[in-house]
Amino acid sequence: MSVGMKTAVSRRQALIGGIALTGALAMPGVLRAQAKLPFKLSVLKGSVHSFLPLVALNNDFFGKNGLEVEVVNTMTGPAFISSVQSGSAEGGISAYSLTLPTEQKGGKRMTAIAGDLGVASYGMIVRPEVADRFKGDWKQIVQALRGLRFAVPAIGGEVAHVFFGLLKAAGVDQKELTVVQTGPFVASVAALKRGDIDGFINPSYPQQLGLQKQGAGKVVLDLKNADPFKKWQQTAFFVAHELIEKKPEVVKRVQATMKQSHAWMQDKANAAAALKIVNEIFPTGEEETRDLISRFRYEIDREGTDINIDFFVNSGVIKEKKPYEYVTIPH
Repeated sequence: MSVGMKTAVSRRQALIGGIALTGALAMPGVLRAQAKLPFKLSVLKGSVHSFLPLVALNNDFFGKNGLEVEVVNTMTGPAFISSVQSGSAEGGISAYSLTLPTEQKGGKRMTAIAGDLGVASYGMIVRPEVADRFKGDWKQIVQALRGLRFAVPAIGGEVAHVFFGLLKAAGVDQKELTVVQTGPFVASVAALKRGDIDGFINPSYPQQLGLQKQGAGKVVLDLKNADPFKKWQQTAFFVAHELIEKKPEVVKRVQATMKQSHAWMQDKANAAAALKIVNEIFPTGEEETRDLISRFRYEIDREGTDINIDFFVNSGVIKEKKPYEYVTIPH
């Protein structure tokens, strides 16, 4: 290969791969002398999906990687998608079940550039008064929902798509129970305590364990033990694809920030600080926080991604299968 061809390949890899850190990123002293690049971050407030961004924000990892961040708070997955589609935000934590249908309806393409939850972390919790009916394997537990009033955070959101797919996999028709939306975790908890709902599903089983310790409910299923989700890439850090093309340096710095944030949370020396950040989102303990952190991965798993997309294609949420190389920037 000629020198010219090697140069062209290197430039293409730098644009598409986006993971090779520049000399400035490797040398904080040089970086501080440069102007910081702006980045508009959408944060799903009150959700477990705000944990990774909060780790980065609380430790100023964005700033240390040469980014000036503007935070846009959203409350639901669809609201996050709207924030990126409208241009008020450029990226944040989301799921393929939201990004791909949006693109297939004519919206902006969104691409995963770093992992978030790399293991299925959804949980189902119910009122203590109905807990005795939930026995057996995952299918029997889901079938026990018949006749109950059960909540999802948002109809049309990622967790709702997961829940409806779970019902189908267990042979339960949606009409056999009443499904309502309650919004963020705190609203779901309030509805559960009031008895307005018999239970709810949310994206964090460890989050529900903390609620169970308070005596407010009984956790009946960790979805990582349900067959459809035993291998699963749950969420990732997405950006508008146009950002990759127009501002590759920003994307590289966001990737560096996410990698640093994952490493920080996995370091046992930061356990107390990590617990404090989790408790900014929802009250929980050390054991639950360890469980939560164990489910995070910086790398975006190829097999887990394919299984995720196939699941939503089969359930009718995603119309067209997209390959791993299309939906992610390879790490």
